[in-house]
Amino acid sequence: MPNKPALQIPLSPAMLKQVALFKPLQDEAEISRVCQMFHGRSFRTGETIFQHGDPGGCMYLIRTGKVRIYLPSMDGREITLRVYGAGEVFGELSLLDGGLRTASADALEAAHTYMLFRDDFLNLLRDHFGLVQHVLGLLVERLRYTTHYTQQLAFMNVPSRIAVVLLQLASESDQTDIKITQQDLANFVGTTREWVNRALKEFAKHGWVTMHRGGMTILNRDALKQSVM
Repeated sequence: MPNKPALQIPLSPAMLKQVALFKPLQDEAEISRVCQMFHGRSFRTGETIFQHGDPGGCMYLIRTGKVRIYLPSMDGREITLRVYGAGEVFGELSLLDGGLRTASADALEAAHTYMLFRDDFLNLLRDHFGLVQHVLGLLVERLRYTTHYTQQLAFMNVPSRIAVVLLQLASESDQTDIKITQQDLANFVGTTREWVNRALKEFAKHGWVTMHRGGMTILNRDALKQSVM
């Protein structure tokens, strides 16, 4: 288990109440107590948070920034499974079984997070059966999502896979500007930069996106969604 880093910016009760995982907690005193269980940790853009096969033992709550969850392949390519943003949690599977990480995570943008360690989480579950039921429901939802997403990637062509990732990166409300290089986008979907460039040019020709230095802007989100349906 990693050493607990010193608490920097305390997690506020107001933020914890907005986190789906902890919705069953209603008592103000209990919410404040749970906030004290979290420990601050920051990551630079591109920094590895954990790798597939690493020991688990803690989950992360994102205060600001974005985190990419991905699977590495034997030939060095990567497949992005999901992108998480502010107010979302990741790495929680290891809290339940204490097992190794089943995927890798890195900071897509500079990320300020809060860590919750397994012993603290298990103690919390022992006191709140309603939270146990809620956590199981969320884990099932994530398993269904991952299964569906990997099935999609397995049968999609490259342009469709790129469209899915762009929509994921723009998942926050009203966000259209995406800061990502074409090489990073290629790594996301397990293809080459040349194929990404070809697909983006096709998207731009249809008026779905526009490319600029350091990223791209989505002009027609609905059209991108329709292209992968």
